[in-house]
Amino acid sequence: MPAHAMTMDAAIEDTSPAARGRPEAQPRAWTGAESPWVLAAVAAAPWPLWSVLAFGGIPGGAHVPAISHGVLALAAVLALMGLWTHRPSGRSALKWSLAVIGTGLMGELLANALTDMGRDAGIGGASDGVRAVVVWCICVAVYEVAPIVAASARITRSERRRWSLDVVAHAAFLLAAAGAYAWEPTWGDSWFVSPWLAVVVTLPLAAARSGPRREAELPRPRPRGGALFGVAAVGWALLVGYAAANAEVIRASLHEMRWGVDAVDGVLLALPTVSLALSLVAAGALLYRALRVRRSAAGTITEVGDRGVTLELLDDPTSVAIDDGPLPEVGQSVTLIGAAPSPPGVGPFRDGAPQLRARRAWVGEPAELSRALLQRAAGWLVWSAACALGVLLRLL
Repeated sequence: MPAHAMTMDAAIEDTSPAARGRPEAQPRAWTGAESPWVLAAVAAAPWPLWSVLAFGGIPGGAHVPAISHGVLALAAVLALMGLWTHRPSGRSALKWSLAVIGTGLMGELLANALTDMGRDAGIGGASDGVRAVVVWCICVAVYEVAPIVAASARITRSERRRWSLDVVAHAAFLLAAAGAYAWEPTWGDSWFVSPWLAVVVTLPLAAARSGPRREAELPRPRPRGGALFGVAAVGWALLVGYAAANAEVIRASLHEMRWGVDAVDGVLLALPTVSLALSLVAAGALLYRALRVRRSAAGTITEVGDRGVTLELLDDPTSVAIDDGPLPEVGQSVTLIGAAPSPPGVGPFRDGAPQLRARRAWVGEPAELSRALLQRAAGWLVWSAACALGVLLRLL
């Protein structure tokens, strides 16, 4: 039984949606859920804060004692990433934080036991095969266990799989293991692919999985949306000029890295780089969605009933059930998100009036919804420029 329903006027001259020029309801091409790549970008975005935590706990600096192996620091980053991304309730946030931090403390104890309180090389002195397997296992453990902890903390009801993340994440884990196998640590503490760097890549992906399905933020379009693209273009142009002016310094810095870098240096460079990559992916995902929603079904509400309304479509009355979100008012123009045909539920032969079911009804035309998504994409492009500046500053 429909939760909400609505009606819209349609001028029908032909039974074909293409002939009418009205977009056809597509089978839930997008249900209005936030993209997991946007969530991952949100998790990685506060990279300056994550850098401070990493600097205080990952081996490499003179201020970090030998008994600190960086596990607790990275656990603290994951805990804060989950809170920042999903904003759970106070009780769930406390349970999540305690579980993740406790796991980090256990990891520190295990690392100290394996390295004789930091006096042995540990994984850095292992064979190529062992080093690769350990790096792969650590990445998989973080990625797969974090959603289980989130479910036990009641942040999410289940360990929801996000297949687009899964494919990319596990491919990245295999590449990290291959890199750890091919390039052994040189000069004692210098790494090309360290376990800490591999975990830094894993953390935002794990944080994105460790939360419930969330509705996408769909604000009303604002005039500054177009201006954000201009800001992003100017920012990237300045960065290109700045990099060109310091090309020799950057080249010398990269030359110094030919034998690898310390664990903490690798992490401090990886954090803004990961945020840069995820920001660009999030912007691309939102741009793609902005183009797709232009063809969404849309209309004007003419009647609102008790748990059901009528939609005039193809000369036949069509009811539209709205699963989530507030019920729009009569006279408002709305865009259906996640609209799909629904079998009629009346009549002896199930041949009653045609029906549609939509996830949400966004108040506004499809072009306005597209501009709202473009505005968010532009915001991520602006932030990607800030991340690129962070990468440049680490190289200078």
